[in-house]
Amino acid sequence: MENEDIKSICKAVKLVIEGLPVGTEFSGKELKRMVVKILPGTRYKYEDTFLRCARKMCRSAFICISRMKSLYKRVEING
Repeated sequence: MENEDIKSICKAVKLVIEGLPVGTEFSGKELKRMVVKILPGTRYKYEDTFLRCARKMCRSAFICISRMKSLYKRVEING
């Protein structure tokens, strides 16, 4: 899933989250792993960087299930 047009972490995070099927649960660590597949140079960034981008770029596309476990769920985007 390498994409040369994706150059920023936030764009890659948006692409990953919006590409997940509705109902998919993921952790902050899994989100980072999926983004690193697209942008290998981001492997040394903190998980929080990816989650911050997720909140900034596509907050309506997921919900937090557990803050303690950093667990999230992909939901349908409402208009």
